[in-house]
Amino acid sequence: MTAKKNLEEPETKEIRVVSLDEMSYGELSDFEEIVGSLPTDGTMEGVPIGKMMIALGYITARRTDPTVTIEEIRNLPIGSIVMDSEEVNPN
Repeated sequence: MTAKKNLEEPETKEIRVVSLDEMSYGELSDFEEIVGSLPTDGTMEGVPIGKMMIALGYITARRTDPTVTIEEIRNLPIGSIVMDSEEVNPN
């Protein structure tokens, strides 16, 4: 008899992103390293959305789980990283 696969949905993780103003200089440097640049005009216009979401999710998640990896953040489904602050929201 073969074992049945567990067909339950994996637990979805949600990360609520911190505002750029709440980041340390080290976190800002990490953001720049992941994205390739910083917003120079105070807005997120022109910043690659995917890289920005990965950077913000990684930086925020690392505050509560220092073992989290960028790869784990990359593997999260879209919608897992939530921007609450108007200061972070690129719209």
